[in-house]
Amino acid sequence: MKRSIRYKMQMKSLNEFNSKHPRTDTFDINIELDSVKKQIQLCSKCSLCELKENKISSGECFGKLLINCLHRTRFNKTILFVGQNPSINRFDSQLRAFTGVDKLATLDKFKTSGDLFRLCIEKSLIKDYDLYVDNIVHCSTSNNDVPTQEHIDKCIDWILLEIELLSPDLIVCLGNVVFDILKDKVSTHKITKIWHPAACMHKGKDSIPEFIEQLNNLKKIV
Repeated sequence: MKRSIRYKMQMKSLNEFNSKHPRTDTFDINIELDSVKKQIQLCSKCSLCELKENKISSGECFGKLLINCLHRTRFNKTILFVGQNPSINRFDSQLRAFTGVDKLATLDKFKTSGDLFRLCIEKSLIKDYDLYVDNIVHCSTSNNDVPTQEHIDKCIDWILLEIELLSPDLIVCLGNVVFDILKDKVSTHKITKIWHPAACMHKGKDSIPEFIEQLNNLKKIV
Protein backbone atom coordinates (compact mmCIF):
# COMPACT_ATOMS: atom_id res chain seq x y z
CA MET A 1 0.00 0.00 0.00
CA LYS A 2 1.37 3.42 -0.95
CA ARG A 3 2.17 5.56 2.07
CA SER A 4 1.66 9.34 1.98
CA ILE A 5 4.32 11.83 3.04
CA ARG A 6 2.02 12.85 5.91
CA TYR A 7 1.81 9.25 7.11
CA LYS A 8 5.61 8.92 7.02
CA MET A 9 5.97 12.10 9.09
CA GLN A 10 3.51 10.71 11.65
CA MET A 11 5.52 7.49 11.86
CA LYS A 12 8.76 9.46 12.29
CA SER A 13 7.25 11.31 15.23
CA LEU A 14 6.06 8.03 16.72
CA ASN A 15 9.47 6.42 16.26
CA GLU A 16 11.04 9.29 18.17
CA PHE A 17 8.58 8.60 20.98
CA ASN A 18 9.45 4.88 20.90
CA SER A 19 13.17 5.61 21.15
CA LYS A 20 12.49 7.33 24.47
CA HIS A 21 10.00 4.67 25.63
CA PRO A 22 11.34 1.26 24.48
CA ARG A 23 8.98 -1.68 24.51
CA THR A 24 9.31 -4.42 27.09
CA ASP A 25 7.42 -7.65 27.63
CA THR A 26 4.95 -5.72 29.77
CA PHE A 27 4.69 -2.75 27.41
CA ASP A 28 1.10 -1.52 27.06
CA ILE A 29 0.08 -0.46 23.57
CA ASN A 30 -2.22 2.12 25.16
CA ILE A 31 0.87 4.20 26.02
CA GLU A 32 1.83 4.29 22.35
CA LEU A 33 -1.72 5.07 21.28
CA ASP A 34 -1.82 7.94 23.77
CA SER A 35 1.06 9.55 21.88
CA VAL A 36 -0.92 9.33 18.63
CA LYS A 37 -4.02 10.71 20.36
CA LYS A 38 -2.10 13.85 21.30
CA GLN A 39 -1.03 14.31 17.69
CA ILE A 40 -4.59 13.83 16.42
CA GLN A 41 -5.97 16.30 18.95
CA LEU A 42 -3.60 18.94 17.53
CA CYS A 43 -4.46 18.12 13.91
CA SER A 44 -5.58 21.02 11.71
CA LYS A 45 -5.61 19.38 8.28
CA CYS A 46 -9.17 20.22 7.27
CA SER A 47 -12.02 22.64 7.92
CA LEU A 48 -13.67 20.30 10.46
CA CYS A 49 -10.91 21.22 12.92
CA GLU A 50 -12.40 24.73 13.08
CA LEU A 51 -15.76 23.50 14.34
CA LYS A 52 -16.05 24.44 18.03
CA GLU A 53 -17.05 20.90 19.04
CA ASN A 54 -13.75 19.63 17.64
CA LYS A 55 -11.59 22.10 19.57
CA ILE A 56 -10.41 21.38 23.10
CA SER A 57 -12.24 23.65 25.53
CA SER A 58 -11.91 23.65 29.31
CA GLY A 59 -15.07 22.53 31.06
CA GLU A 60 -16.65 21.24 27.83
CA CYS A 61 -16.75 17.82 26.17
CA PHE A 62 -15.21 19.45 23.12
CA GLY A 63 -12.37 18.06 21.03
CA LYS A 64 -11.77 15.25 18.57
CA LEU A 65 -13.17 11.89 19.72
CA LEU A 66 -10.37 9.34 19.85
CA ILE A 67 -9.79 5.61 19.93
CA ASN A 68 -11.45 4.01 22.95
CA CYS A 69 -10.24 0.88 24.72
CA LEU A 70 -13.37 -1.01 25.77
CA HIS A 71 -11.56 -4.00 27.25
CA ARG A 72 -7.86 -4.80 27.59
CA THR A 73 -6.04 -7.83 29.00
CA ARG A 74 -2.97 -7.95 26.69
CA PHE A 75 -3.44 -11.73 26.49
CA ASN A 76 -6.49 -12.17 24.26
CA LYS A 77 -6.94 -11.50 20.58
CA THR A 78 -7.64 -7.91 19.59
CA ILE A 79 -10.67 -6.63 17.70
CA LEU A 80 -10.85 -3.07 16.41
CA PHE A 81 -14.29 -1.66 15.59
CA VAL A 82 -14.31 1.30 13.19
CA GLY A 83 -17.12 3.78 12.60
CA GLN A 84 -17.31 6.63 10.12
CA ASN A 85 -17.11 9.70 12.41
CA PRO A 86 -18.42 10.77 15.83
CA SER A 87 -21.74 12.44 16.52
CA ILE A 88 -21.66 16.16 17.21
CA ASN A 89 -23.41 15.39 20.52
CA ARG A 90 -20.70 14.89 23.16
CA PHE A 91 -21.02 13.11 26.49
CA ASP A 92 -17.53 12.08 27.57
CA SER A 93 -15.04 14.56 29.08
CA GLN A 94 -12.20 12.16 28.18
CA LEU A 95 -13.22 12.37 24.49
CA ARG A 96 -13.40 8.62 23.89
CA ALA A 97 -15.33 7.28 20.92
CA PHE A 98 -18.58 5.31 21.50
CA THR A 99 -18.58 5.90 25.26
CA GLY A 100 -22.32 6.35 25.71
CA VAL A 101 -23.99 8.51 28.30
CA ASP A 102 -25.68 6.27 30.88
CA LYS A 103 -23.77 3.64 32.84
CA LEU A 104 -27.09 2.43 34.26
CA ALA A 105 -28.63 1.88 30.84
CA THR A 106 -30.18 -1.48 30.02
CA LEU A 107 -31.19 -3.13 26.75
CA ASP A 108 -34.75 -2.13 27.59
CA LYS A 109 -33.84 1.49 28.28
CA PHE A 110 -30.91 3.30 26.66
CA LYS A 111 -30.34 6.68 25.06
CA THR A 112 -27.38 6.46 22.69
CA SER A 113 -25.80 4.07 20.20
CA GLY A 114 -22.72 4.06 22.44
CA ASP A 115 -24.79 2.69 25.31
CA LEU A 116 -26.39 0.09 23.06
CA PHE A 117 -23.00 -0.94 21.68
CA ARG A 118 -21.54 -1.44 25.16
CA LEU A 119 -24.57 -3.38 26.39
CA CYS A 120 -24.62 -5.69 23.36
CA ILE A 121 -20.90 -6.42 23.70
CA GLU A 122 -21.45 -7.33 27.36
CA LYS A 123 -24.03 -9.89 26.23
CA SER A 124 -21.83 -11.28 23.44
CA LEU A 125 -19.23 -14.03 23.14
CA ILE A 126 -16.43 -11.52 22.47
CA LYS A 127 -16.78 -9.55 25.69
CA ASP A 128 -13.45 -10.87 27.04
CA TYR A 129 -11.44 -10.08 23.92
CA ASP A 130 -9.22 -6.99 23.74
CA LEU A 131 -11.64 -4.52 22.23
CA TYR A 132 -11.07 -1.08 20.74
CA VAL A 133 -13.38 1.26 18.86
CA ASP A 134 -12.40 4.18 16.64
CA ASN A 135 -13.54 6.29 13.68
CA ILE A 136 -12.10 6.94 10.23
CA VAL A 137 -12.75 10.68 10.69
CA HIS A 138 -12.05 11.80 14.25
CA CYS A 139 -13.98 15.07 13.99
CA SER A 140 -17.71 15.65 14.08
CA THR A 141 -19.47 17.42 11.21
CA SER A 142 -21.99 20.25 11.35
CA ASN A 143 -25.51 18.88 11.84
CA ASN A 144 -24.03 15.35 11.74
CA ASP A 145 -23.67 15.59 7.97
CA VAL A 146 -21.84 12.78 6.16
CA PRO A 147 -18.08 13.51 5.99
CA THR A 148 -16.91 14.55 2.54
CA GLN A 149 -14.28 12.67 0.57
CA GLU A 150 -11.87 15.50 1.40
CA HIS A 151 -12.47 14.98 5.12
CA ILE A 152 -11.83 11.25 4.74
CA ASP A 153 -8.68 11.78 2.67
CA LYS A 154 -7.27 14.22 5.22
CA CYS A 155 -7.94 11.93 8.18
CA ILE A 156 -7.42 8.41 6.79
CA ASP A 157 -3.71 8.29 7.67
CA TRP A 158 -4.51 8.53 11.38
CA ILE A 159 -6.65 5.39 11.46
CA LEU A 160 -4.09 3.55 9.30
CA LEU A 161 -1.38 4.54 11.78
CA GLU A 162 -3.49 3.33 14.70
CA ILE A 163 -4.15 0.04 12.91
CA GLU A 164 -0.43 -0.41 12.31
CA LEU A 165 0.31 0.19 16.00
CA LEU A 166 -2.53 -1.93 17.35
CA SER A 167 -2.12 -4.71 14.77
CA PRO A 168 -5.62 -6.08 15.46
CA ASP A 169 -6.48 -9.69 14.74
CA LEU A 170 -9.73 -8.46 13.21
CA ILE A 171 -11.02 -5.10 11.96
CA VAL A 172 -14.79 -4.78 12.18
CA CYS A 173 -16.34 -2.01 10.11
CA LEU A 174 -19.55 -0.57 11.51
CA GLY A 175 -21.53 -0.28 8.30
CA ASN A 176 -20.99 -0.64 4.56
CA VAL A 177 -19.51 2.84 4.02
CA VAL A 178 -16.60 2.21 6.39
CA PHE A 179 -15.99 -1.23 4.89
CA ASP A 180 -15.81 0.22 1.37
CA ILE A 181 -13.28 2.82 2.53
CA LEU A 182 -10.97 0.45 4.41
CA LYS A 183 -11.17 -2.87 2.58
CA ASP A 184 -8.43 -2.05 0.05
CA LYS A 185 -6.24 -0.17 2.53
CA VAL A 186 -5.76 -2.88 5.16
CA SER A 187 -5.22 -5.94 2.99
CA THR A 188 -2.81 -7.47 5.51
CA HIS A 189 -5.54 -7.68 8.17
CA LYS A 190 -8.73 -9.65 8.46
CA ILE A 191 -11.63 -7.28 7.87
CA THR A 192 -15.40 -7.71 8.04
CA LYS A 193 -18.51 -5.62 8.62
CA ILE A 194 -21.57 -5.59 10.86
CA TRP A 195 -24.35 -3.10 11.53
CA HIS A 196 -23.52 0.21 13.11
CA PRO A 197 -25.27 0.26 16.51
CA ALA A 198 -27.15 3.38 15.37
CA ALA A 199 -28.65 1.27 12.56
CA CYS A 200 -29.78 -1.21 15.18
CA MET A 201 -31.47 1.64 17.08
CA HIS A 202 -33.29 2.73 13.94
CA LYS A 203 -34.47 -0.81 13.28
CA GLY A 204 -35.95 -1.02 16.78
CA LYS A 205 -35.42 -3.15 19.87
CA ASP A 206 -36.54 -6.31 18.09
CA SER A 207 -33.31 -6.16 16.09
CA ILE A 208 -31.04 -6.23 19.16
CA PRO A 209 -30.76 -10.07 19.30
CA GLU A 210 -29.64 -10.08 15.66
CA PHE A 211 -26.99 -7.44 16.39
CA ILE A 212 -25.70 -9.49 19.33
CA GLU A 213 -25.57 -12.52 17.03
CA GLN A 214 -23.47 -10.50 14.57
CA LEU A 215 -21.05 -9.80 17.43
CA ASN A 216 -21.05 -13.49 18.40
CA ASN A 217 -20.17 -14.49 14.84
CA LEU A 218 -16.98 -12.42 15.01
CA LYS A 219 -15.54 -15.12 17.28
CA LYS A 220 -15.60 -17.49 14.30
CA ILE A 221 -13.55 -15.08 12.20
CA VAL A 222 -10.96 -13.64 14.58
